[in-house]
Amino acid sequence: MLKITDLNKKFGKLQVLNNINLEFSEPAINILIGPNGSGKTTLLKSILGITHPNSGSIELDNKKIKNFSDFKRNFSYLPQIAQFPDNLTGKDLIKMVKDIRASESMEDKYLEIFNLGKELKKPIKYLSGGNKQKLNTVLSFMFDAKIYIFDEPTVGLDPVSVLNFRDLLLELKTEGKIVILTTHNLDFVSIIADLVIFLLDGNIYFKGSYSDLLENEKSNTLMEAIAKVLKDNDID
Repeated sequence: MLKITDLNKKFGKLQVLNNINLEFSEPAINILIGPNGSGKTTLLKSILGITHPNSGSIELDNKKIKNFSDFKRNFSYLPQIAQFPDNLTGKDLIKMVKDIRASESMEDKYLEIFNLGKELKKPIKYLSGGNKQKLNTVLSFMFDAKIYIFDEPTVGLDPVSVLNFRDLLLELKTEGKIVILTTHNLDFVSIIADLVIFLLDGNIYFKGSYSDLLENEKSNTLMEAIAKVLKDNDID
């Protein structure tokens, strides 16, 4: 179980997260939505110890996360923008990550799913944006974890890869994993979300099912619902 209690984060005078309370206890696909600057990535980075909250607590299995390094093997993370040395090949990068993690990996399965075998000998700087994202995705899946966190994972992926990614998330859920991700891919949300968390100006505006959000906003589509919320709150 992952529990977030009264989490607050400021950057200077800007309140980015405001008393966030969330609990993820069941195997599920939990999707954070909201406009740019609503606090989605900051929330993910706070969970992962990349950003340090000003107040509040994060617990995993009833233990407070004070030093994230003690808990990192429980998490797998795909950042919105991954930065790797351009001169490394995909093969070099996978080996480097395996050496750092020093644990069993399953990269072959995911390299085949995303059809990356022929790309591994190329320096990363020569990979297309889509293939870089596929490589990052392989890295995020290849080690076993309790909680998988993805920040805008479908950006740059072709439709076949998006469907493959969807199937892998469903597979994680059947294996008892907790998945938390952000996305602006509204079709993806409507198809796969068990729980939708709508962040607005650092606050949880809505938490519930996709269908409940549509009903709450008296909308037929997620795009309409989001647009209505932003308009009602004078957010461009």
